[in-house]
Amino acid sequence: MYINIEQYKQARNTGAFESPSPPQQMERITLKMLTGQGRRELDVGYVVEIKLMGGCGRCMVTTAKLVAVKGIYV
Repeated sequence: MYINIEQYKQARNTGAFESPSPPQQMERITLKMLTGQGRRELDVGYVVEIKLMGGCGRCMVTTAKLVAVKGIYV
């Protein structure tokens, strides 16, 4: 599953982030970000728990072993 910088910051602060679509259990989380040299993708952790939020199709994804990324401060 790919996440953006805002989702990454939310996960670093609270241990979870909102996602528009539910991922698979134990799926790898990859941070996709733009840099001056182009697009960069980093493996930052994996999915532990998925909670559906109401009837809107969104879900709260709990993460584990989220790696700190140099240059992104929370």
